[in-house]
Amino acid sequence: MTSTDAQEYANRSKLWEKSMKEPMVPIGLAGTLAAVMYGAVNYRKYRRAGMSTSVFLMQFRVIAQSMVVGCMTLGVGYTLVSDYVLKHRQPAKSSDGYESSTYPYPWWIGP
Repeated sequence: MTSTDAQEYANRSKLWEKSMKEPMVPIGLAGTLAAVMYGAVNYRKYRRAGMSTSVFLMQFRVIAQSMVVGCMTLGVGYTLVSDYVLKHRQPAKSSDGYESSTYPYPWWIGP
């Protein structure tokens, strides 16, 4: 294994760890890519139908802004639930009566 391979593996490992701790990041990247592809496909379709470019871009801007507001709302909701609802639950106790150790990943991944 060369140093370039090791560095590439470390970068992939960091990306995977980041996506496990912050799931909104890869979801946001996928949403951005989907919106750009949708815009490119529809631009060709509407351009053939006679819609001007400025009207199309204005409509696409409104759609993109509403998606950003929706994603921000979902992110705030996720943060509120994880910080205030799930943190106030009683921690699980092991068979010897002590609290279990904290797990470094979110609740949906599990120990």
